[in-house]
Amino acid sequence: MKRSLDEFDEFCARAARAAAIITSGLAADNSADIYTSYRCSVRFIFSILAAIVADARGAVAFSPVTGSHWDLVHRELRDLWHKTRVSLFSPNEYSSIHADDARRAVNTLLGNYDNRSLDAVYFESMPNSWIGGLYERLLGLKPRRADTPDGVELRKDAGVRRRSGSFFTPAYLVDYIVTESVGRLKACEQLRVLDPSMGTGDFLLRTLAYLSSVGADAVDVAANGLFGCDVDPIAVDIARFLIWLETGGKVDAGELERHLICADALGGRGFLWYDAFSDAFSLFAVRRGFDAVIGNPPYIAAKNARKGDYAALESQKSKGQSDYYLLFLENVLDHGLVSPGGVLAMVLPDPFLVRANAAEVRRRLLKEWTIETIVHIAGAFPGTQVANVVPICINHSLQSTPISAVRLDRASLRRRFQIDPMNTVAKLGCKVSTNFALVQPKAEVLYLVQGEWKEVFERIHGADMSIGSIRPPFAFLKDIGVEAVFRGEEIGKRAISSSEGDRPILLGGESIHRYTIRYEGRRVRLDSVEKPLHWYSAPKIVLQKSSAKINAALDDVGYIVPQSVYCVKLKPNGIHPLYLLALLNSRFLSDYTFRAFTGYKMVQPQIELEDLRGMPIRTLTFTLDAKDRETLAAEGKKLFEHESEQAAEGFPLLSALVDEWLASNYDDAVHDVLVFLAGEAVKLRSPENADKSRVLRVDDAIDAVVYRLYGVTPKSH
Repeated sequence: MKRSLDEFDEFCARAARAAAIITSGLAADNSADIYTSYRCSVRFIFSILAAIVADARGAVAFSPVTGSHWDLVHRELRDLWHKTRVSLFSPNEYSSIHADDARRAVNTLLGNYDNRSLDAVYFESMPNSWIGGLYERLLGLKPRRADTPDGVELRKDAGVRRRSGSFFTPAYLVDYIVTESVGRLKACEQLRVLDPSMGTGDFLLRTLAYLSSVGADAVDVAANGLFGCDVDPIAVDIARFLIWLETGGKVDAGELERHLICADALGGRGFLWYDAFSDAFSLFAVRRGFDAVIGNPPYIAAKNARKGDYAALESQKSKGQSDYYLLFLENVLDHGLVSPGGVLAMVLPDPFLVRANAAEVRRRLLKEWTIETIVHIAGAFPGTQVANVVPICINHSLQSTPISAVRLDRASLRRRFQIDPMNTVAKLGCKVSTNFALVQPKAEVLYLVQGEWKEVFERIHGADMSIGSIRPPFAFLKDIGVEAVFRGEEIGKRAISSSEGDRPILLGGESIHRYTIRYEGRRVRLDSVEKPLHWYSAPKIVLQKSSAKINAALDDVGYIVPQSVYCVKLKPNGIHPLYLLALLNSRFLSDYTFRAFTGYKMVQPQIELEDLRGMPIRTLTFTLDAKDRETLAAEGKKLFEHESEQAAEGFPLLSALVDEWLASNYDDAVHDVLVFLAGEAVKLRSPENADKSRVLRVDDAIDAVVYRLYGVTPKSH
C-alpha cells in the first residue's frame, strides 16, 4: 500500500504531540532537565510504536493499548522484553512516567487525532523508512517550557541536528551505495558489512533487503553479516528493532546487540575495533575486516565539538580544523577495516574534494586504493547548507584506472539519478586521471578540468598540470610585486554598525561588485584595526570572498574591510592596479577559478585566500619608451571604438592587434589598453551612467584581450 507524505506528516504530528505530553510530566519538577525528559519521552514513543508494528506484522503478540491501564501496557512491554530481548522493548526507562501521561500519550499516538484512529492495517503497511524518518523529525525538535495545555512546546530547531551532525540519508542514495558496494560482493562467502555511524540503520536495512532479494538467508545475514555502531542509544535501539523486524522476529536479538552497538567509534572510552567486533578480526575469519564499509558519517567540525561529545574531535581542537567524517575515514584506513578487494562508500560533504584538511585522506585513497566513481550532488539534503559527494573506493590500487566523476548540480539531473543511477553515472561521467589528482598540491580531484581546459592548464602550469606549479609568462599573484594579499579584519558587526569613527569601513563581501564598491556609510575606530594601516591605503583591489567567481573592485578611498573581503595591495612602479583588476574580473579567470577552486563546493562556494594568492597572472615585460607606448595604446583604443560602433562580436580586430603586439614584445601596449578598458568599466558603472550597452561592449573587449593574453581562442570558450 502506497503511503502519502501527508500521511507521514500527520503521523509525525501525532508522535510529537505524544512526546510533548510525556515530556511535560517528566519535567514538571523545575529542576529536571527538559532535554533529558524529552529524550526519555521519545524512547517511550518508539517502544510503543515498535510493539504495535511488530504485533501488526506477526512478529510478536501485543494486546491493543489504546485506553488500557498503564500498568497493563507496562507489563506487556516487560513481557515482550523477556520474550524477545529486543532492547527497544525494555521498560526500565519508564518507571518515572506518570500513568495518566502515558495513557494520554498512547491515545494521542494511536487514538483519535484529527477525527482518525489508527488500526492494525495502518501499522502492518507502514514503511520501515517512516520509523527512521519519524526519529529524524523528532530529533529536529527542541523542547521548551510553555504556557500550553501540555506545558511543553516542541519547536523546529535545525541547530539540534547541526550540532549532532546527523542528517538522515535519502533512500535513493542508500540504494545506490548498497548496490555499488554490496551488489558487487554478493557472491562472497560470509559477507560482512559495517556502518560505523549507523543511526537508525538505513544502510544496514537496505543491505539486508538486497541480500535477501538475491537469495541469501535473512536471519543469517542479520546475525552474522551486519555490523554497526552509533553514539545515540535511541538510534541504536531503533536499528536493532528494524533489523529484527525485517527477519520477522526470527533473528536472535542477542546477536544483534553484539554487532549493533552504542559506542563512539572514534576512540570514546577506549573503543577498539578489534574488541568491539572480534568476529570480523578473528584469526579464523575467511577475511579479516569488513567486505564493505558504508554509511553517512556526521559532518561536525572540531571547533563545534562540545565537552563530553566525540572524544576524538575534542582532541583535534588544538591541532587545527578537522571534521568528524574525516576522522571516520582515517579510522577506516588506519585500522584496515576494509578487507583487500572490499569497498568503501560513504556520503560525504563536497569540500572533501579539495579542502586542505582532507588532503592526506584523499592522497591515501588515490595512492593505495582505486576510486572508481565520484557522484557530486546538490540538493540531496533539503534545508542543509551542504552538497555531497559519494565516492566508491575499492581496496586495491590501480592508478591507471581513471575516476569517473558525475556532477548533479540541477534538480533535473538529480531526478534522473534517482530514477536510473547506473545509467546516469555511465552517461554523464567524465574521466579524471588519478595521477592528475596526485600531482596537485593537496591531491585535489579537479574533475572540472576537461577538454580544452586541459590545454589551458598545461600552458599555464606545465605538462603535469599541477596548480602548485607555474610556467612563464605566467606567475602566481603573490609573486607579481604585491605588498600584501590579505583577509580583512576579524571584527564584529557591532564594531562596524556606527556612522562615527576614524576610518570608513565596508560592511562585508556584499559591498563588493564587479568594478564597483557600495559604501554603506559605516566607520570604525582605529583601535579595532589589527592589520597594518598602510595595507588599507588606496589604491588597492578588494574582492568578495564568498562567491563562485571573482568579483573585484578598485578601492581608491582606502576603506577598512572585514574578513569577508580580500585585499591585494600592489607595490608601486609595477603593473597598474587596473590591469590586474581587468584580469581578475575577466570571464577567463572567473572560469579558471571555478574549475580550479570554487566549483567543488556547490553550496555557499567561496574563494580561499590561498586560491587568490595562487591565481595565475599574465606577466608583462616593459620595453617601450613613453612615446611609443602612447602611440600604440591610441591605436588600440581607436580600434576598440571602431569595433564597438560596428558591434563586432568578440572584437576580432582588437584581438588580432593584441596577438601582433605580443609577438613583437610590445607588452606595454597590451597593458595600457587593458588599463584604459578597466578604467572605462569602472566609470561606466557609476550611478549616473545610462549607457548600459557600452558597459557590455567594454566587458567583451576586456574578455577578448585577456583571452589572447592567456593564449585562448575566445570562440572555444
